[in-house]
Amino acid sequence: MIAQAVALDAGLPHVHIDPLKLNAELIESEVSRPFARRHRMVPLDMANGKLRLACANPFDIEGIDNFRRLSGREVEIVVASEPDILRALTEFYG
Repeated sequence: MIAQAVALDAGLPHVHIDPLKLNAELIESEVSRPFARRHRMVPLDMANGKLRLACANPFDIEGIDNFRRLSGREVEIVVASEPDILRALTEFYG
């Protein structure tokens, strides 16, 4: 519910993350565990040449800019709840 309000405030889509539908290779190749946990971000998929990145705080401009720089990709931001992101990160990084 909080994530939906944050998404609305940021003018971004809200998503629910299903860990079973995530691409492990994409996640592990795009972001390190410490970075992902610190910034509460997880790459979801590639769509139209852009990497969809779920984040709990779309106002973390520094983290998003750092992710763009590190990945070298154009990024589309979507908002997910912090518990969804942490569940996905635990699933893939342990």
